[in-house]
Amino acid sequence: MDTAYFFLKKNSAGNYSIATPTTGFAPVSGRKVAATYRHSYHRGVVERSIYELTMTAIFQHSHGQPYATAAVRSYISEQLARSPAQLNEEGMAEFFRQHAALETIYHLGLTEYYAAILPFLHNTENFHAQVSAARALTANNSPEANTQLVALLSDKKMGDFAKVIAIKTLVEHQPKALKPELQKLTRKASEEEVGFGGNIMDPRVCTHFPTVKAALTELVASL
Repeated sequence: MDTAYFFLKKNSAGNYSIATPTTGFAPVSGRKVAATYRHSYHRGVVERSIYELTMTAIFQHSHGQPYATAAVRSYISEQLARSPAQLNEEGMAEFFRQHAALETIYHLGLTEYYAAILPFLHNTENFHAQVSAARALTANNSPEANTQLVALLSDKKMGDFAKVIAIKTLVEHQPKALKPELQKLTRKASEEEVGFGGNIMDPRVCTHFPTVKAALTELVASL
C-alpha cells in the first residue's frame, strides 16, 4: 500500500476519525484503489480516476450537492454497454469497473439504466454482479423491475445471498400486487444461513443477513 484515501467524520469527542476500524479508508497501490462501494468485505480495485469520479459524485449527492453528472453518466453507460465481465483473471479489471458503475447507480438513485442492468441481474455465473444489479434497481420501482426481481427468487441457479439482496430491493418497492406470488415463494424458500463467509475472526462477518425465508416472510408481512 502506497497511501490511502480517507473518509473522516466528526466523532463524539469532536475529533475526526474513520467510521470504524474496517471502513472509512481506501488503500492505494500504484494507480489502483481498493474501493468500498458496497461493503468493505467486497472491495473493488479500480483506477484512481474512476474512484475519484464516482466517490466524489456519491459524496456530493448524499450531501445534496451537484456532481459531475455528464462524466458519471458517460462512465456508467460505457461500462454497462459491455457484456458482464467474467470473474476470472482476464476479466477481473473489467468486472471491477462494472461493479463500480452498478453500485454508483444505486448510490445516486439513477433510473435510466433499467434495460442495461438486466444482463447483470441474470448473470448467474457471477453473484457479485447480481447483487450489484439488484441494488441498482432500487430506484426503478416499476411493475417490470419487480417482476424481474421476483423471477430471480425462484431461479435455482441464483444463490441465497443475491436473493436476499433482491428481497431488500423489493422491500423498498413494496409491490403489493405481487403479494400472492411472494407468499407462494415463502413456503418453499431456503432456510440456509446467509452471510459473507470468510474468517470468523473478522468482525465484518458479523453483519447480519436473514435467510431467504425470513427475508420473504418480513417482506410479505409489510405488504
